[in-house]
Amino acid sequence: MELLAGDKVVAIDLTGRSVSLASGRRVRYETLVLAVGARNRILPLNGAELDGRLLLAHRRRGRRDQDRLKQARNVVVIGGGFIGLELAAAASR
Repeated sequence: MELLAGDKVVAIDLTGRSVSLASGRRVRYETLVLAVGARNRILPLNGAELDGRLLLAHRRRGRRDQDRLKQARNVVVIGGGFIGLELAAAASR
């Protein structure tokens, strides 16, 4: 395994199992993990500080909040990114 910090991925070749970097280097992979990183944005809304609000960004916190989500009768998901869509799908079950 090799860490390549600071070199931006500009293209992914799923068929050829490689990524192209901004430096021009091409790196082959066996398994690709997209870990893009993220930071929650707190929306400036009245009541945003109230209990019942879940901010998903860390796996440990997500596991802890699963019980709260299971007990919820109504859920509002703000955010249509990958995590938001996954949460909406899980909540609908």
